[in-house]
Amino acid sequence: MNQILYGPPGTGKTYQTIDHALQILDPAFASANESDREALKARFDDLTSAGRIRFVTFHQSFSYEDFVEGLRAEVRADGSINYVVADGVLKSFCRALEDGPKIETGTKFASGYVVTRSTDEILWLEKPNGSSLPLPWAIIDELKSLVDEGTITLADVREKTVFSRVEDSRLEKYIVNGYNNVLPHILEAIQSKTAAGPHRPGVLIIDEINRGNVSKIFGELITLVEHSKRAGASEALSAVLPYSKQPFSLPSGLHIIGTMNTADRSLATVDIALRRRFVFVEVEPDSRSLEGVEIAGVDVSKLLDVMNARIEALLDRDHRLGHAYFIELTADDDVRQLKQVFATQIIPLLQEYFFDDWQRIRLVLNDHRKAATSDRFIIEQEGSAAELFGDGNLEVPTARSWRVNPEAFDRPSAYQSIIG
Repeated sequence: MNQILYGPPGTGKTYQTIDHALQILDPAFASANESDREALKARFDDLTSAGRIRFVTFHQSFSYEDFVEGLRAEVRADGSINYVVADGVLKSFCRALEDGPKIETGTKFASGYVVTRSTDEILWLEKPNGSSLPLPWAIIDELKSLVDEGTITLADVREKTVFSRVEDSRLEKYIVNGYNNVLPHILEAIQSKTAAGPHRPGVLIIDEINRGNVSKIFGELITLVEHSKRAGASEALSAVLPYSKQPFSLPSGLHIIGTMNTADRSLATVDIALRRRFVFVEVEPDSRSLEGVEIAGVDVSKLLDVMNARIEALLDRDHRLGHAYFIELTADDDVRQLKQVFATQIIPLLQEYFFDDWQRIRLVLNDHRKAATSDRFIIEQEGSAAELFGDGNLEVPTARSWRVNPEAFDRPSAYQSIIG
């Protein structure tokens, strides 16, 4: 399933992607450890290391070339520049899912080499003499591609004749020829694994998906996101990619989870092509997670509810405050911790939301009904036309000027009176 978790900032959308990913990849573990966050995060990290989960953040500069494929410049040994087609985040992840676990840890080859660890970039082997050998996956994958295409054979790798058949490649001669006793075994193991079964399920997490230009980033692959168009489906489709000129399809086991900050862009403005292909799950501020937290006589859960009700009335529900801003607070804290949250996060966020419309910010904070000026977070700047422009300009119309009142942040009554 493709899904997008959407809601105001601070509601825990990225936090929840861990739960959603585990419910897809290891539902039994997720269910058994539902309340053990540390165990869930550890399992998430394990699956990420195993290549089953990949995380990427969209932004305004993120492109099709970053996500699918594009040209990359490489400097050769002689200093010349060569342009090669390089896979982006999506394509490389799909390739990894297609290949499955390329080689299991503990695999022992006839030549005496043993696989000790595998990362996205390096396959680590233990040599017969006990020392470690890091082999770049880029070289192994390049050799596999050449073998699959029929350009070379495994015999060429064994007999050190690869470079008589391939002149222009990214291969390192000293590695290919230096480890010709183990590379053919590795390639055979990968081929056997690839042919053994279907694609592994995997989760691609796209944080802040609405901050990028989704239509440009996905390009022609937006059509293939639908499960009915995936490889192996009844209506499976593939697209010929513009740089490699090779057909490409999305594996059936690929799940995409996106997060969307509604304060950046309303759900109503989301590309219709994206809306058709994703299930949208709203993540709302959860004041219940703050129940029992009372600081200096301030019920933090109620404080959040009251401010959000006012923001929704003055602006909309997409700009409410998330509970994550307050989640680190405990009943043992004092007004200093509350001050830190309001001074560095809440007030600046309200200024951004209301474009420095101080009157409406005052309404959210209930400043207009506070009897004591020292309890008001936003106060009017003192001054007169005479002071600014001289006695001859008393009739000059001047705008009302406001400023943040530092004194209010240290007063428990300032927070208590937000609730009313």
